[in-house]
Amino acid sequence: KSNNLNILIFILTLFIFFATNPFRLHYWSADHEFIILNNILNLNFQSIHYDHTGLVLFIFLKILFQILSLFSENISSDYLSFMNLLDEKKFLNHIFLIRFFNFFIIFFIIFFVNKIILTLTKNKFLSLALSISLLFSKPILGFFYEVRTDTMSILLFLIAVYLLIAPSYRYLIAF
Repeated sequence: KSNNLNILIFILTLFIFFATNPFRLHYWSADHEFIILNNILNLNFQSIHYDHTGLVLFIFLKILFQILSLFSENISSDYLSFMNLLDEKKFLNHIFLIRFFNFFIIFFIIFFVNKIILTLTKNKFLSLALSISLLFSKPILGFFYEVRTDTMSILLFLIAVYLLIAPSYRYLIAF
């Protein structure tokens, strides 16, 4: 039953992701994606901003780009190779990968909100209803339209809250 609930949430999140058209042209709201892409491509140990809220997002995406660059010539993991053979297709591939990774972050945000509500209320219907209403809320829908570094911060916070309240993980906080 719990797996069916998670599959339903995943399918709804995937539907909203493709309904918002991740292949759309870049309008004024996409400027943050350019900044994120620039920070990912320029990320090295000398240039890390340790106090930036998007640091974990930059690191995960940098690793993703490095892995995918081994398999595809259209994906670059550093700034110089990205700029050398820059064309629209290569640029859109990078933006799409950032948006696709953002989709998984949003799914896991909804997933952990569902887990937290289910742990607190023990009511599957209430948990599902609140998760679906969160999925269709304006802030979450806004995350589908514009990739933000805040999403990874929210996800890490929700993981920490879940680990604190879940009975199966109580040993992590026992002293």
